[in-house]
Amino acid sequence: AMSRATNAGLKRFAQHAPARYRWMATVPMGVPQDVPAFLEEAVADGAVGVEVATSIVGKRLDLPEFAPFWATAERLHIPVLIHPYYNEPSAPLNDYYLQNVIGHMIETTVAVERLICAGVLDRHPGLRLMLVHSGGYFPYQAGRLKHARTVRPELQESPSDPWAYIGQIQFDTITHDPLALEYLVRRVGVDNVYMGTDL
Repeated sequence: AMSRATNAGLKRFAQHAPARYRWMATVPMGVPQDVPAFLEEAVADGAVGVEVATSIVGKRLDLPEFAPFWATAERLHIPVLIHPYYNEPSAPLNDYYLQNVIGHMIETTVAVERLICAGVLDRHPGLRLMLVHSGGYFPYQAGRLKHARTVRPELQESPSDPWAYIGQIQFDTITHDPLALEYLVRRVGVDNVYMGTDL
């Protein structure tokens, strides 16, 4: 009911300026068996993409129960925007607004690197992910994951090069730092960076 109400509101909002606005669906990821049909309905109703959290009630997006969601998003050729919502508890981040300043970056990085390591992007080569906050720490530390793959047995079944997924993975511009944004554009290419707002 919450997803339907949200989508209806987003659709009405976009209709005020259809030449300027599009909307992305909200789906009930807490009941993953219902998501494929729900997502198909939202796209038929005008949604141009879907937004999900970095985890669903503590469950990570690479778990098998979410496989039908990824398959449906790929089949419908819609981007999946991943945004942190409920961060993992971390006592050092409780003060100074650090759950937002640091915690959101950690959540995004964990989400995308788990999807890579678990082979979700390999199984769905037509899938496109949009990462907010310029991809968290991923664009700046993916080399560490690539190196770890060469020395750690835990990663032997994982893809060898996380950079190979640029194009499937895209990033917004929200760095709040021109030099960081310049690096991002140089590292992943301007075609893989989209305008973001942080109002």
